[in-house]
Amino acid sequence: MLDVFAEEARTRGVQSQTILGDWPDVSAQTPDCDVVICHHVFYNVQALEPFVRALDDHADVRVVVELPLHHPLSSLSDLWLKFWDLERPASPTAHDALAVVRSLGFTASIELFDVETITKPITPLEVEHTRIRLCLPESKDAEIAEALSVRPSLPRQLATIWW
Repeated sequence: MLDVFAEEARTRGVQSQTILGDWPDVSAQTPDCDVVICHHVFYNVQALEPFVRALDDHADVRVVVELPLHHPLSSLSDLWLKFWDLERPASPTAHDALAVVRSLGFTASIELFDVETITKPITPLEVEHTRIRLCLPESKDAEIAEALSVRPSLPRQLATIWW
């Protein structure tokens, strides 16, 4: 992902630098810059406050965070209901993340947008990943494949938070 980002920046004539490592562990080796970006990791952060503060400490002008509107695994909520009769929580959301950022004293804004998804055939690997996430046995693979194949193709709902 870092290589793709660097190449995209290069082709657009935008100066960039990438640093591989866990944030904020690598913050000491990371120089300050005009804009700090954070792409699709907020839901995996154990302690959001130090993470956000370290992003802000390195941004001279702006921090831009992109994340799904809803937790990425919430897309499986209908399948948890189908296979386990369990209703999954609807949170956390990007609005929850925004509230955390604002609670830290940042004047943050949010913009919501959709990205069209490409309809493609269901692969055995997708069935396997879904089965593992749903904690189901291999014997359910045919049912999982069928359930995945009849789901509507909805756009991905994303959010950008910035301050």
